[in-house]
Amino acid sequence: MSTTMFVVALVAGILAAQLLAWGLVFLWFRRRRRVIARRLDSQIAAEAIVRSPEPGTYRGATVAGYPIVNNDGMIALTRRGLFFHSLTGKVIEVPVGDITGVREATTFNRAIKSGRQHLVVQTPSGEIAFYVRDNAAWIASLLTVCAPTNGAEGSADGFVGQPDLDAPDFIRRRRGSKAVLAVVFTSIGLVFALTAGISAAVVAKSISADHFAAGTVVDLSHAGKGYRPVVEFVPPGSGPVRFTNWLGSNPPSFYVGDHVPVRYSPDNPQDAVIDRFWHIWFLPTLFGLFAAPFLLLGITFGATKLAARRQIHRESESGEASGKDIPV
Repeated sequence: MSTTMFVVALVAGILAAQLLAWGLVFLWFRRRRRVIARRLDSQIAAEAIVRSPEPGTYRGATVAGYPIVNNDGMIALTRRGLFFHSLTGKVIEVPVGDITGVREATTFNRAIKSGRQHLVVQTPSGEIAFYVRDNAAWIASLLTVCAPTNGAEGSADGFVGQPDLDAPDFIRRRRGSKAVLAVVFTSIGLVFALTAGISAAVVAKSISADHFAAGTVVDLSHAGKGYRPVVEFVPPGSGPVRFTNWLGSNPPSFYVGDHVPVRYSPDNPQDAVIDRFWHIWFLPTLFGLFAAPFLLLGITFGATKLAARRQIHRESESGEASGKDIPV
């Protein structure tokens, strides 16, 4: 197999393996979420459901005994309590009678993710944070459920603080998109960079024992829209050998009668190549050029995201982090 075909097969294999891995992960999450949804449905089937099971994320708690690790799962609300089932099988239940308030916060326990707002449920022992699809709808539902239990009026009066004017929705969406773009561009760039490195190593190994000879262009082979030079050379102790160089161009880089340096393997003289940089290192260089802009964009988006996160942490430490306390 020629170096070109090997590198092409290698790239195809890497991309196929990546697609397969992501496909398996996607299928596992999809199947697992369905299983968890059925379990949660079964648990609350006999209760008065306020919010049906929906995807959510557990983001931690300041209450002893709650899981330390964040996890995706399904979340629901009934007249009796708030229920969360994680994809790993953890079950969190917060009785309605224990809920003393609810608030939104960009940061929770010094953690932030894409500037997204946490839904923070307050209890006498501490706070539990989640990500849900619609914070406003959940806050309204919690006010409705908890107000009769806790003797409140069931209204939104008495909000502590104002809406987060420093991080409106469109900015939070931009921060989230930057995180996604950073991962996507960096992943693509790393694939190209890995391919460039592997192909460079393969080329370096394949040419390490090459011999050199003087060749002459004897013909031009028309391939697609370009022309590939047909070169003839004479290895020591052997007869004339002809090969068609794998890299062509339009207009032709060489013409009939041109003298060119040839690099060949003594074990297989027919698998020769013109000894010019682009004819030998074309594929590693091409993949490297592909990798550079993707990595640059990924690093840029990542650095922007990190700077935004640090800014919010500084605001949190100085008491300027966003937050809306809603007594229930």
